[in-house]
Amino acid sequence: MATLVPEDWFFAARKLLVAKGPQNVNMRELSKLLGVSTGSFYHHFSNRGDFVVRLLAHWGEETERAVNDVPSTKGNSLDEINKNIDHLLDHRLESALRAWGVFDPSVAAQIARVDDKRRRSIAKLYETRLSKRDARNLADLHLCAFAGAQFMFSEQPKELKRFGKFVNACAQRLSKQ
Repeated sequence: MATLVPEDWFFAARKLLVAKGPQNVNMRELSKLLGVSTGSFYHHFSNRGDFVVRLLAHWGEETERAVNDVPSTKGNSLDEINKNIDHLLDHRLESALRAWGVFDPSVAAQIARVDDKRRRSIAKLYETRLSKRDARNLADLHLCAFAGAQFMFSEQPKELKRFGKFVNACAQRLSKQ
């Protein structure tokens, strides 16, 4: 077997998190999924806490890159922008992370950092038509709808997409008034 890198462990953790929940994101289950001994975990991480911090940082960096890699928003509708981002996000993973964050303050803190970056990016889209305060409020509404829809429709991608289009249309109407 090829030598594992931290990203291999992160990928395995994501699979376990979505399939079995955060309680199964542990050294034993990860090692089993990767087909290695539990000792190999310690080649990359000092303990589970270190692993979780680095896993969440990795997720946050990936999410930020996904948002930053979207082509210029000038002239694009929210639907076009979301279509570019949608395939980059794993909504089941995001839903599982948010559920984990309810019980783990360090997870909740990382999600809050990522959401703040998302909120600022969305608000910039609205600031061309609205005051900064209204753009921020609409971005908050958009992000709350996004997070809630991930829970409600995590196993229903067509419904998630339908609802996303509805939210975008509402937001665009509000931003034009």
